[in-house]
Order: sequence, then structure tokens, then C-alpha cells
Amino acid sequence: MFEVNKQAEFVEKVRSDSFSSLLGIDILEARPGYARASLSIVKDMVNFQGNTHGGAICALIDTTCGAASNSPGQTSAGLSLNVSFLKATQLGATLTAVAEEANRTRRTALYRVNVHDEKNDLVAVASGIAYIKSF
Repeated sequence: MFEVNKQAEFVEKVRSDSFSSLLGIDILEARPGYARASLSIVKDMVNFQGNTHGGAICALIDTTCGAASNSPGQTSAGLSLNVSFLKATQLGATLTAVAEEANRTRRTALYRVNVHDEKNDLVAVASGIAYIKSF
């Protein structure tokens, strides 16, 4: 029960991140090595071509990686993020990102992230490397 409470507290802490909240990123699920988050695309998130701005997608990916790489008892910091955009989305789209730990060493971890739209079409893929801080 203690671990469940700690994990719930952690998820609430991640949800309270001011930048993610500003964008409307919703952490749907987070546990060590895994996170799922969503973002509804609003007017201020589209570029001059009417497509979702890449920065909004990157913010969703970065937030999801952060939720997967941090957990109760573990703090990490992002070292790199590599994103490939595969499909354009527009105003009103709902994007869902899933980050999963793919590899771990003593001090770093690799995360793979897939972003899908509401039709379950793949919008972007990413990989992120996090530095695992010791306590």
C-alpha cells in the first residue's frame, strides 16, 4: 500500500508541473519506466500553415519522457531528445504519447516514445536519453 500511495503522490506531482499545465498536457498514467499523456490541440498550438506546431508535440514528448524516467526514489534529467514527425495534425486533434524505457545502464536510460492522434494514426516517434541522478 505504501508504494501505491507514493506512486499516486508522484503522479499528482507530475500533473502539477506548471509548463505542462499551461499547455494542457494531461498525464493519464505514470509508473517507473512508462508514462502515457495526452494533449488537445488548441488555436495557439498551430503554426502559420494550420498544422500542429512541432514545439507542442515536442513538449508532449518531453513531458511524457520525464514522467516515465522519474519516479518515487529516482530523479532524472533529460540529456537528449530526437523526434521524427510523420503526420501533420490540425486544430482540434487530440494527441496521445506513450513513453517506454527501452534500455538502462547504471546512470542513463533510453526511452522510446510514440505519439498517435485520435484516429490512432502515428504522428511522431522519438527517443530520449535521461541521466539518472543518484541520491
